[in-house]
Amino acid sequence: MSNRPLRTGPVIDIHVHLVRRHFPAEGVPWELTLTVEQLIARMDREGIDIAVLLPLEGADAFYEYYLTAEALADAARFPERLVPFCHLDPRQLNYLPERTVLARLERMA
Repeated sequence: MSNRPLRTGPVIDIHVHLVRRHFPAEGVPWELTLTVEQLIARMDREGIDIAVLLPLEGADAFYEYYLTAEALADAARFPERLVPFCHLDPRQLNYLPERTVLARLERMA
């Protein structure tokens, strides 16, 4: 009898951030990234079937911005493995061409 747990469905990581450096941060090397290829390789090693990509593009995201457009593009490359979420901050609507959250969602779709 095996000590391995039984799998009854897919293993889903519901909180993943990829890291894309968009501007320098003191003391943080440019090499600090997590690419979509690295994520898929790690998922394969860890037995994760699906991951949910969560963008980091708010003012509180510090230096490792990962834009909604990047999450959508990465998920399109691996549609069976990645589910993109989007970042909608109503505080940003005054700075975007769209004036409503729905209009922003429609543009990103």
